[in-house]
Amino acid sequence: MAPLPIRQLPSTSGGTWSTDNGALNFVGSTSGSSVSVQANPNTPHMSTVLSYSYAPAGCPPVTVSKAINTGTIGANVFASRNLGWLKEDFSLWPTPVVAGATYSWKVWYGFSSSNLNYYTETAPYITTPKMWHFGILPYYLKWELTISTSCGSKTLTGTKNNMSYMAPLIAKPETFMETDSSTYYFETRFTEADSAEYEKTVRNMIAHKFVEDPEDMTAINEMIGKVRMEALEPYLFFEDQEITDPGIISSSLSKSDDCLNISKAFPNPATQNIRIGLSDKFDKNKQIKYKIYNTLGQLTHTGSVKSDIDIRSLATGNYVLEINQNRQTERLKFVKE
Repeated sequence: MAPLPIRQLPSTSGGTWSTDNGALNFVGSTSGSSVSVQANPNTPHMSTVLSYSYAPAGCPPVTVSKAINTGTIGANVFASRNLGWLKEDFSLWPTPVVAGATYSWKVWYGFSSSNLNYYTETAPYITTPKMWHFGILPYYLKWELTISTSCGSKTLTGTKNNMSYMAPLIAKPETFMETDSSTYYFETRFTEADSAEYEKTVRNMIAHKFVEDPEDMTAINEMIGKVRMEALEPYLFFEDQEITDPGIISSSLSKSDDCLNISKAFPNPATQNIRIGLSDKFDKNKQIKYKIYNTLGQLTHTGSVKSDIDIRSLATGNYVLEINQNRQTERLKFVKE
């Protein structure tokens, strides 16, 4: 078959470049037929969609997009406040853990931002020293994690200011999840008997683990740290729902995309369109409806989840996306830039 002739498009100059999640920084102008970019070290995203939008003379607007692996180190961070009998500590870990990478943590924690404990550690899974508490008090947590590999290093940061006494609510992701899904903040609660049972569980789990080199203290400490995270799961606390088998902590240790069995809106923040990553609570082969509300509770958009949702007509600000199928409803927070 002879090749089909392709009409040459008019000049592509005068367009604008953009990315869907900010994983690339633009160097210089974002206008014109070419652009210079570099990886953004302050984002959890390892890939992005680079787009060029232009309007040829006499033709409809055109957008050309390409998925790009930025080559940066990507990780989400999970932090758990562990409320025990009169004492509490904080556990933190990244996901995924990169083989051969080194991890350097700096953690500040306490009951207010003006009086903080400071802790450093060089391991992927860490737990801070315990501090006394007399009742369920608010807390302040700030952390800085530097991940280094042969390809470079990346520093991730986060702050949880829980001065409102707000416990995690499974129905409100904003109480435990950063807007860009880069950090998840959990809470575990122990009675005095729970504390003893937890330590017993940790010892039993460690006894059934195998380390190839008994002299490799780095591997041993990493294994112990990971076991302590996994053993936290039965004590995970959400104020509005009993969690009997959440799979939240253990799955996050190996697969960040499945860390929570809730749907996600992305990119977030977004400028033109948002996509919905549905949780397995929904039947993707049946109709799923959505509604978008502004911060005043006013309904702005309705429709069915078929593909990307066009949000270009929305004003800049915060919104709630409600998705519904039969009696199953989830509400996702997103930001329109």
